[in-house]
Amino acid sequence: MTNLTLEEIGRRAKTAEAVLRVLPAGQKNKVLITSADYLVEYRELLLEANEKDVETAKEHQMPPALVDRLLLTEERIAQMAEGLRQISELEDPVGEVLSMKRRPNGLMIGQKRVPLGVIGIIYESRPNVTADAFGLCFKAGNAVPLRFGIKNNIHRHIKICRFVYIHMTVSRTGFNHRYGGMFHHRTNQPCPSSWNQDVNITVQTHKCFCRFMAGICNK
Repeated sequence: MTNLTLEEIGRRAKTAEAVLRVLPAGQKNKVLITSADYLVEYRELLLEANEKDVETAKEHQMPPALVDRLLLTEERIAQMAEGLRQISELEDPVGEVLSMKRRPNGLMIGQKRVPLGVIGIIYESRPNVTADAFGLCFKAGNAVPLRFGIKNNIHRHIKICRFVYIHMTVSRTGFNHRYGGMFHHRTNQPCPSSWNQDVNITVQTHKCFCRFMAGICNK
C-alpha cells in the first residue's frame, strides 16, 4: 500500500467505505479485538522499527520532547491495544435514532446516526494516533486514509498500520482485509484535487483529532 498514490488511496477508501457502513457490530468488534492482540503479539517488531525512528530523529537534532513523542515502549503499545479493546466495548453508534416526530400530514421525520464516509487524517508524531484513528473510524463505519507528515517516523507508522491491518483476514476474523478501510501514505506533496471528491472530511493534528472523536458519526 505504500506505493499507492493519494488518488488511488482515495478511490480504494471510497470502495471500502461502502462495505464498512453496513458491517455488523459483532464483526467490527471482533476485528478490533484481534487488532489489539496483534499489536501485543508483534510488539518486538514495532519496537525494532521505532528504534530507527528515534535514531533518525536524534540525527536531525530533534528536541528531546519531540523525540519522546516518537518513542514507543511496551507500556505504550499495551495502552494502544487496550484502547482498541475499549473501543470494541462501546455501543455501535451506526443506525441509532436520536429523535422521531410525526408531521401533521403523517410524515415521520427524525435524526439518525450514519457514518461520515471517508475520513482523511493528517498527523505527525504520536504512535497512538494510528491505532486510535483506525479504531474509532472503523467502529463508526468509516474508512480512514492516514497521511504521515514527517520523514523520521515512517518506519513505525507503516508497521503499526500493517499489524493493525493484517488481522483483517478471512482466517482470523472472516473479514476481507481489502475492505479494512485503513490506508497509509507519506508525502510532502499537497493533496490532489480529486482527494476532495473521495474524502468526506479531513482532520489535521492529534489535538484536532481528539476534539473530533465525539462527533465521528454524523446525524
